Amino acid sequence: MARILRILVILSILILATIPALVSAETSWNYTIPGTYYWTCPTNITKISLKIAGGGGSGASSGQSAYHLSSGTGGLAGQFGNYSSVTVVPGIIYPITVGAGGAEADHLNIWNFVPPNKNAGSDTIAFGYTKTGGAGGALGCGYGDYCYSNGGNGYSTNYMTDETASNGGDALPYTGGLGGIGYGAGGGGAATNGSTVDDGYVGATYGGAGKDGYIEINALNTTSSNWPDFSAAPTTGSGGTLIKFTNLSIIHDAVNLTFLWDFGDGGTSNTTGDVNHVYSYTGIYTVSLTLTSDEGTVTETKVDYITITSVNYYDPNNPPKSVRFHIQTLWGMPLPGATVSALGITTSTGSWDWVVTLLGIPLDEVGINGTAMVDTTDSNGNIEFLMIPSAKYNVTTTLDGYSFPVFYVTPHDSQYNIVAALNGTGWFETGNDTLAQVNITVTSTKLNDTYGQINISYYDAGGTTTGGAINITRDNATRGGADVLVESFPITSSSENVSTTVEIPQEGIGYKVAVDANPYGAPGPDIKAIRSFAIWFKGTPVALAGFSPTILLWFSVFLLIFTAMFAGATHAPQMAIVVCVEAWVLFSMGWLDPLEQNYWVGQPVLIFTLGFATVMAIFWNFREGKRKEKGT
Repeated sequence: MARILRILVILSILILATIPALVSAETSWNYTIPGTYYWTCPTNITKISLKIAGGGGSGASSGQSAYHLSSGTGGLAGQFGNYSSVTVVPGIIYPITVGAGGAEADHLNIWNFVPPNKNAGSDTIAFGYTKTGGAGGALGCGYGDYCYSNGGNGYSTNYMTDETASNGGDALPYTGGLGGIGYGAGGGGAATNGSTVDDGYVGATYGGAGKDGYIEINALNTTSSNWPDFSAAPTTGSGGTLIKFTNLSIIHDAVNLTFLWDFGDGGTSNTTGDVNHVYSYTGIYTVSLTLTSDEGTVTETKVDYITITSVNYYDPNNPPKSVRFHIQTLWGMPLPGATVSALGITTSTGSWDWVVTLLGIPLDEVGINGTAMVDTTDSNGNIEFLMIPSAKYNVTTTLDGYSFPVFYVTPHDSQYNIVAALNGTGWFETGNDTLAQVNITVTSTKLNDTYGQINISYYDAGGTTTGGAINITRDNATRGGADVLVESFPITSSSENVSTTVEIPQEGIGYKVAVDANPYGAPGPDIKAIRSFAIWFKGTPVALAGFSPTILLWFSVFLLIFTAMFAGATHAPQMAIVVCVEAWVLFSMGWLDPLEQNYWVGQPVLIFTLGFATVMAIFWNFREGKRKEKGT
């Protein structure tokens, strides 16, 4: 018992030691030295605030205006940007560049130099934002004027700190201009007193160097590794328009995960994934999606995202409801993959238009702006739309090989059946079995004790694939918890080969690969080439302090031989089962790994040998049992 407890303690320590640090403890980054850097976004950060400043320009050196010496003005500050919320993607490497301040501007101590020296600062670039460097200073007075005076001060930045740019040079009794305050500030201009000696000016001085630029990054959300995101269609419409919000979130932590949609009009929803919403009144609405899990809460907000311009027909006394349309053949067989469109319409006949429709008189129909809804039926031939009971809809259905009647409805009921016409051509369809032509191969390779690689090959021999996705998920360590999405690859052609590197999890947790493709000719999105695969990587070997892997191997061999000899003579068939179980346990603990690495050709041979021995042991016990039955 003491040995078992010792092994469990050591195993727990090893598991804790090998869990990678997925969450960054760092929440702020500052870059003050000019150059290019590469910032890797931690897995638990999806929003940052950003302050950036371009390099400041230098002050101007003394210059000559006509035949008179002039002092210089201060350099301009680099542009400054302060961004309260910038979206970043965990794991992505972002290049950022800190701009340099303009170098000190040397004066020219000779006659007839007209322009002063000056040096502009360079640009600072980060996360798609560019802030240009400040320009250098200029002459302190106009052409032909005397400017024996102090130098001009450099310009300060909006981002005030204790940092300052360099002062301009003195020319007593005049002093150089002061350098501006803050990162990216301009340098001070040069002073001049007009003193000369022989053929040169001794009162000419230099312009001060500008201050280097700056980048400051601060994490806004560090409580969750999830990344909420969504899109909407349409984003403009009239009152009563069905808006479909599509969930685009990246989920890293699905433990106790909840969604909260806030549509900005007082309406909310806890629907997981995609959701529909109808706005009742005109206005511009801000929409947000909040994800809450055991790690914390994170929100994505899209400001002024939905615009409702008018209210055409929405009736507050008849709120929208979900209406199901069931598409079927004349014989009652459901038709998956049928495209159904529902368009709200108005006519010149008003409330009596049903009489005109019944008599077959053509109607002057006008579609209500923004009410068109299009989707395809599921495997049961069903499709649901959010519809207004007081509005009239023109519902059309299309599916290759079938024809359908024109269908008008004012949806007071919750379900309507649409039956394919008798002259449909799809009763005895022929053609290739598109699903049978799809070949999917999934392999895995253990790279080391920490990482493995999963390879997926998708091939449609018919060359008809039009879309789909390959999703890789990891088992949830919590019993009953949802699998965690690791990576998703789109299927865009009939031949796809993708690979991804994954962490080898502990405690027997594995991965699943789900391939969901849509070959052309398959009836619809719920009749697809759907295949699932389970991937399991062997974890890190169980170690015992002071014992090398080779010693553990020979101990395992001794234990197997000892067990076989201990009771093999009297209980040979039963002990063969015990030995096999013991061997599988030692294999799972990793104590037989040196056989793979040093003596045999790899893990497949070891697994085959243990499997073969296990089958033989079971067969031996079966034969022994039959023999004893005959003996009695």
